[in-house]
Amino acid sequence: MKQTGIVIEQKANTAKVLIQRHAMCAECGGCKMAADDSKLEIEAINEAGATVGQWVEVDMDEGTFLQATFIAYGIPLIALLVGIFLGAQILTLFNIVNNHEIYTAIIGFTLMIIAFITINRKEEIIKSKKKYTPVITGITNNKEEV
Repeated sequence: MKQTGIVIEQKANTAKVLIQRHAMCAECGGCKMAADDSKLEIEAINEAGATVGQWVEVDMDEGTFLQATFIAYGIPLIALLVGIFLGAQILTLFNIVNNHEIYTAIIGFTLMIIAFITINRKEEIIKSKKKYTPVITGITNNKEEV
């Protein structure tokens, strides 16, 4: 998945790049909750040696992008569904019939929150894996509106 952006900050081996969110995620809003614009700052490995103000191509393998998306959204969704299913089974096992749906939802949301917290705590480990970090592959003259 290639994107074009402008380097706004340079570090030792990485650079912050301001890019326009890809059209396929424009509706999602997950990158910046409730943001009014579709600009996104990302940190990328600077293989091209880009400097501040240069337009660059940023690339991330689509398979890796899908894995990262699954980690961020799929795992919590699965935790929610498992929590609802297990909650319903446990409540039935203990013969709890009053407010059955509410308790089931609480159990499901609790597992989902635990999944989000676990992913958040493992974020540094995930970020340290190079495969989940976008890479600046080249300097370009193709300027998209950012």
